[in-house]
Amino acid sequence: MYKIVCTKKAETIAQSLANELENAEVVSIEDIIKEPSALGDFSSLGLVYEKEDKGIPSSVFEFIASCMACYDLSQMDYMFQVCLCNKCEHALKSVEKLCSKIGCAPSLSVAFNAGTDILDIAKQIKDSSIVLPKFSFGTNMYLKKKGFEIKVVRQ
Repeated sequence: MYKIVCTKKAETIAQSLANELENAEVVSIEDIIKEPSALGDFSSLGLVYEKEDKGIPSSVFEFIASCMACYDLSQMDYMFQVCLCNKCEHALKSVEKLCSKIGCAPSLSVAFNAGTDILDIAKQIKDSSIVLPKFSFGTNMYLKKKGFEIKVVRQ
């Protein structure tokens, strides 16, 4: 089951993505921060959020550092992130670094803007594609350590 966690501003995009994936549920980051058990069970996790200044919203930081850190993520099948912005490499890398500190890493990191096709993102998720922002050395090392054959397509 895909659990798509999103900020309030990204809820429409997250719901559109969930509609394209089978067995997907959207949950608000703010709701999970208030009640961590609201995250529930999942085999794959997605983060959908907007870029804030040059980084990520504080709610995304708090969710990763406080809520995700409480879960055993070693059995998670797949993790992806979608940042709503044209140029969000720094935000994507920030989430990767935060996740690596708690023992996981997104395999798919995508910038969503006016020209992005939600069907294409859904296809990449279903195919378990590995797409990382440029210079994602830490994530590459993490995925190799977990036994993934990596052919990274850079944005």
